[in-house]
Amino acid sequence: MSRKLGAEINLDYDNTQLAPVSRLAGANSDSDDAFSADVNTLVALTNKVETFDTGTETTFALTYPLNARNDFNPDAGVTVVVSLPAYDAAQCPLGQLFEVRNIGGDNSAVQIFDSDGNFIANTSIPPGAAFISRLIVVEGVLTLDVIRIGTIAGHDASEFAPSSTVVSATGRLSGGGALSTPPSINLNAYDIYQQVITDTTTARTLTPTDACALINFTNTGTATVTIDNDANQAIPNGAFIDLQCLGGTTALVNVTTSAAFNSGGGVLINNTNVSVGNNGTLRLKKLGVNIWIVDRIYEEYLHTTGWFGIWAGTESGNALLVRNGRQISFSLPVVTATATTALQITMDTAIPERFRQAVNTETRPLVVIDGGISGAGAGTLNTSGFLSVFATVDYKSFSGSGNSGFAAQNFTYTL
Repeated sequence: MSRKLGAEINLDYDNTQLAPVSRLAGANSDSDDAFSADVNTLVALTNKVETFDTGTETTFALTYPLNARNDFNPDAGVTVVVSLPAYDAAQCPLGQLFEVRNIGGDNSAVQIFDSDGNFIANTSIPPGAAFISRLIVVEGVLTLDVIRIGTIAGHDASEFAPSSTVVSATGRLSGGGALSTPPSINLNAYDIYQQVITDTTTARTLTPTDACALINFTNTGTATVTIDNDANQAIPNGAFIDLQCLGGTTALVNVTTSAAFNSGGGVLINNTNVSVGNNGTLRLKKLGVNIWIVDRIYEEYLHTTGWFGIWAGTESGNALLVRNGRQISFSLPVVTATATTALQITMDTAIPERFRQAVNTETRPLVVIDGGISGAGAGTLNTSGFLSVFATVDYKSFSGSGNSGFAAQNFTYTL
């Protein structure tokens, strides 16, 4: 059973009244009343920070009353699954901020499951990290509306400042008097960062714990990233995953899909040349069940090459290719020398396949120099990745004499 993140609880109150029903924005329905919580009492979290030394334990069940902050201390390498208690309207502090921290050893993790035994997406917490959330109920199941996850700095439990008083549906305090202002939290006290995962391998299948993370691939070869179908890897809809190639000049991160994804009708949109080289990044986003999109992709690539054709030898001149989404900017250097042959100029090293179009790319005008005279030329970038430069816009050869070549310039094309 999936749970919608981002549900919202609305409590309307004044000094004497508290609405008897708190309505939750529904998931999988157009009705505002798709999910309702009949809140007969509003219960506050205890103003308590409690540490649970779980050690080697792999499961832990929270019980009422729930605390404002819950610190878990698993041993190194241990993942502890923390389960929320069954929803109880008389005891559950719906809508209130709720924090969980992992203060455990290296490579430990704290994962949160709802009261129905389902993993709550984006709640796998590495050491030294925490998240704050709100307690919500969906179809009778107690779960969390994740707000922020990351490292923590400069705050303590006093920021939660919740009251331990039980408030009735009429808005009157159990001890008499008017309903006070609800507790607040200073979110500026939190330094929140995206989870960073380092992968040294050459193959990775994306899993739910990768949702909203930055994965750095450091292998010097090609790392293949596979998108599997929902039946095998139920990554939440709306999740994004950033991939970055940090393996050096020979490294490549390539995205592919599994046989199960393809046979199950899966769709990867904008998937032309879904790969990036060194220092390149791309973002995958899941739009729905087995529907993914390449949301963004960026790479700067310095292409080492020489040029030949009109001179007695090969002239050097490296090109810079910048990819932003589907658009490629191709920057040429200055390359000139004394010509000896009437021909066109051709690159001697093909650009990588991820920068190539399925058809020849024609670009004009290009600024060329033929026999010491500047003019308008043309270029053809063929499907094999080689660029040829011509002396005129109608693709004529250079004259073969005098100082000839081309000026520094750039052109763009779309994959």
